[in-house]
Amino acid sequence: MEEFDLGPVIDRARGNDTVLVPFRDAAGSRGLAVLVGADFYFIVSPDPEFLSELYATAGRIVCYDARELLAFGRTDRILHDVKLLYGGDARLFQLAKDHLDDEIVATSVDIDRKYKAHMKACKAAQVDMDRHSLLRLLPSQFVQRLSQIRARITLLLFEKALQWGSEGLLTYEQESWPFAKALYRIEDNGIKIDPDYVKTQLKLDHPAHEARFYRHMDQSKDGYVHTKFNAYGGKTGRIKVEEGFNCLGIPHGGVRKALVVGTGSRGRSSPSITMPSITGASCRRSRTRSSASSTRAAMTSTLGRPASSSEKT
Repeated sequence: MEEFDLGPVIDRARGNDTVLVPFRDAAGSRGLAVLVGADFYFIVSPDPEFLSELYATAGRIVCYDARELLAFGRTDRILHDVKLLYGGDARLFQLAKDHLDDEIVATSVDIDRKYKAHMKACKAAQVDMDRHSLLRLLPSQFVQRLSQIRARITLLLFEKALQWGSEGLLTYEQESWPFAKALYRIEDNGIKIDPDYVKTQLKLDHPAHEARFYRHMDQSKDGYVHTKFNAYGGKTGRIKVEEGFNCLGIPHGGVRKALVVGTGSRGRSSPSITMPSITGASCRRSRTRSSASSTRAAMTSTLGRPASSSEKT
């Protein structure tokens, strides 16, 4: 893929709503799609300085799954994440099917089918996806087209959300986004454990539910276990653990002694992630249910639920 001057990208984004769609793979390759109005750009291996400048100059920053975008570089800006705006569970193309017009849905279905066909071919050829970059395996025009469609769908979903009322956007910016961002910090920082204590306990005979926690902790390479959350994944409004260490279900007893209390992460001072905030089971569940359900209720009451495909005229 050709490199080009990034100055015009910064100038075009200045003060305007900007959609950012990250593209990365297991081999470590990265690309960033940028959509401003009708202008589309695809940057291979975006430089952190470029991204910082883009964050600093752009108007509202729109994305799908802010967690993926934050992996490219941190920012204090509010990221308007359509995944969170629409409930936090559905895939982007599924959201398109549920909420957008038939034309863009047909386009998304077609590009998604082609992408899956490429991936199936790679699997059939026994390509090691941890070593070979998708940016090299897939035709460059296809990668750009795929990213452009994803960016377009993201923008259309955001514009549709704006039609629900300004109160909903304010609720997102003041409640939903800070809550989600706090969860992302916990994901990145991790939970410090005592690996020597864990190894000692693995030699003992524990009940199945405790043994499961010890075995998971033993997979830690650096003394930290990590959890991936979904802020709105639980049917009752509670936080949902999508994968990783189940910090919402730590049993009472000896397992808790494996957690190193109150240190924050990797020496950084971070009161919001010290162990007292996640070790008290009854208090923790009350707090997480209150935070998630109150945010969800506010989003629903002010925004309303967008019409499903069956409700659209």
